[in-house]
Amino acid sequence: MVSPLLLLFLVVTQKTQQLTKRDLSYNNLTGRVPEFLARLDNLGILNLVGNNFTRPFPAQLLAKSKDGSLRLTFDTNVSAIISTKENRNNKPNLVVILAPIIGFVVVLSLVVLLVKQLKQKGLHYS
Repeated sequence: MVSPLLLLFLVVTQKTQQLTKRDLSYNNLTGRVPEFLARLDNLGILNLVGNNFTRPFPAQLLAKSKDGSLRLTFDTNVSAIISTKENRNNKPNLVVILAPIIGFVVVLSLVVLLVKQLKQKGLHYS
């Protein structure tokens, strides 16, 4: 089921192919994201945050977002739908790899600074 507001947007959008950006955030839209949005060649920004869309998310929109021709913004509920498809390639996430390394370096740096300060004050640790 698609919400009436989204249907109105769809009708208006189909008649005006000149749209370059569309902010549909926080409208409590439901149902599937319409596939024809990917066919709007001039659409460069699409904000879908704050809605309750269901599966499947149009692959063409994702492809346009991936290739940089569309700046697509969406919620974690859509993100979860997408990530289940994209995680099948099992590529490691750079953030997941770098976060523990950076954390370790920061903690190690703090320990080194603490030891230097203790030595400067003439205190020894055992």
